[in-house]
Amino acid sequence: MCDTVVKFIKSLLIMCVVLFNNNPTHIKGKIKFMNKYLILFVFCFSEPSITKLISQPVHKNWLNFNSLEYVDVLPKYISQTKSIAVLIEKNQTDALAMAEKFHPTFIKSGIDPVNYYLVDDLFANKFISEKLSEEFIKREIKYIIILNHTKQGYELIITPFSKTSSFIEPREKAWRMQNPKPEVITRSLYAQAYALERQNLLVVDKPEFRSPIYTLIGQRLEAYKPDLRSETLYIPLFEKKVLDSTQQHSQKLIQIVNLFNHDVDRKNAELRNIFSNYPHPHEFINENMPAETMLKNNVRYVLEMIHTTNQNIRAILNYKEKVLGVTEYVTVTMKNGQGNIKRIPSSATTFKYYIKHLPSNSYYLGTKWDADYTWQEALQNHIGLLIAEIK
Repeated sequence: MCDTVVKFIKSLLIMCVVLFNNNPTHIKGKIKFMNKYLILFVFCFSEPSITKLISQPVHKNWLNFNSLEYVDVLPKYISQTKSIAVLIEKNQTDALAMAEKFHPTFIKSGIDPVNYYLVDDLFANKFISEKLSEEFIKREIKYIIILNHTKQGYELIITPFSKTSSFIEPREKAWRMQNPKPEVITRSLYAQAYALERQNLLVVDKPEFRSPIYTLIGQRLEAYKPDLRSETLYIPLFEKKVLDSTQQHSQKLIQIVNLFNHDVDRKNAELRNIFSNYPHPHEFINENMPAETMLKNNVRYVLEMIHTTNQNIRAILNYKEKVLGVTEYVTVTMKNGQGNIKRIPSSATTFKYYIKHLPSNSYYLGTKWDADYTWQEALQNHIGLLIAEIK
């Protein structure tokens, strides 16, 4: 389809040039008008498509930002201690398929990934990351095993657990192997692990995915308080990455961070635009402002976001499912004040907004399910339904 579109555009451009040469005065204005639509047409049909964009892992740059130092030797105690496996893949189905390619070798090698996580699940929101980090420390997790599926093939990385909510430490030593064929990586892994002392003799037979990841702590409410008509709603802005000025950084990392920060500017502009028609008091704040600081500054209502699979979000937010084995959920979408419905698979990665009341540690979810594929759509749904409910 893409080749056909390109050929069509080329033909159209050639036709425009011919017309322009034959009658430049008459055609010139129309060519300018047509160019605008040609650009839009190219954008709509060129790669990556919107579907591909929303299917990418949100934290695909997690590895790039941490700049691990890669070595050829496996960690000495990898087959004597517990690990967590993190999969950088676009959805749970593909993540499970990737886990099943590598887990049999982990069993043979005495490597014990006690749980598997999709990377976006690990960073579903700040609360989840902090709770998981605390849990890993209690469970004496020593290593993070990262399985990454790229256009070039597969990548397996093993590095120490940092005991922080970022899970890995910048510039930490890490064993890595890359290859288009997973069996090449697993053979190399087993060959090295075979020589290590082994104490893990009871590795689980199949990869285990933790679900739900965690549940929010606090009072759960669906209906919004009318207070939000007069109380200020605080909206965290997306935060830029800042490189440590005392360290030297590669040009690749600098470029990645610059692109990321440019995207943050764009997202914050979109965020402000979405709230431009919000009729009630609101202010924007720093994304990573601690709760203690917010309370000192009399911040009471804060907008928060969570992103993982539809079913995980509902579990984290303590929704009680009336029917088991649900394969999709109905989202109420809002556009220009008009509601509609959209069916989204339960396994699809989505975004969901809610409002937290800091003094009481309670959170308001809304009376209708409004999660959506992109944060922009989810936020528009949430704000539209909020305005309709408290007007």
